Amino acid sequence: MTQTQSFDAEQATKEGPRGILSDGREYFVVEWSCKVSFENLISAGKIFGQDNVVRICLGEENSIPLAVHSLMSAEDNSLATALIENFVSSIRIDGSKISSSTIDKEFDGDLYKVIEAFVIVLKVQYAQFFGAVTHEVNSQSV
Repeated sequence: MTQTQSFDAEQATKEGPRGILSDGREYFVVEWSCKVSFENLISAGKIFGQDNVVRICLGEENSIPLAVHSLMSAEDNSLATALIENFVSSIRIDGSKISSSTIDKEFDGDLYKVIEAFVIVLKVQYAQFFGAVTHEVNSQSV
């Protein structure tokens, strides 16, 4: 069974992009080391489906509904929940670190906000990677 890799601040490489959540709060994402990135990518693909993860990361307009569908389709609810919590723990909202003990308070029980943060983290961590892979595949098939 797949286990999720816990985010470790010491393995983070740098502070990533900043932005504004739909509720108006500022965020930034701490980017992961290569090892953590690969481990988390493999876990996400196994739990939520490889195609779904790629489509979410490449920024399709329906990324949040696709993430919800992927979550609801996951075979192991504990692993899926742990993965989302793990990914969301690398986002900082208004300068505050999100953790298992603060996630409910930070998001005020609003599942949409949690999924929005999860999608942001997926895109920050993997969009460039999948964009490069897609470009490489497309250029080889021409």
